[in-house]
Amino acid sequence: MGSVSASPRSLPSSSTMPERWRGCFLLFFAALQLADVVTTNHALAAATGTEGNPIMALAMTHLGEVWWLPKVAIVAFSMIAVRRIRRQWPFSVVTAILVAFVANNLIYW
Repeated sequence: MGSVSASPRSLPSSSTMPERWRGCFLLFFAALQLADVVTTNHALAAATGTEGNPIMALAMTHLGEVWWLPKVAIVAFSMIAVRRIRRQWPFSVVTAILVAFVANNLIYW
């Protein structure tokens, strides 16, 4: 007798991300990226903060005023990648990290 296995997509799961939540996540993700750029620029202009992310610091060095362009690429990539992710926890982790970054930037506001 053969075993019957269901594909992961056919199994209901409370942690599966519904489509509407993916769209909400993308909007929130983009808004957090924008908030990160605005709060970082403010802290740097006030000379009260420094960029802690070495990749963004490199972008600031080489791109100057448009240092935020890599963030646009990250949001664009996320719009593609979000369709492949089925679980909710990665979205929650990314959101929590970005909220922490923006909150940290607001300390220097």
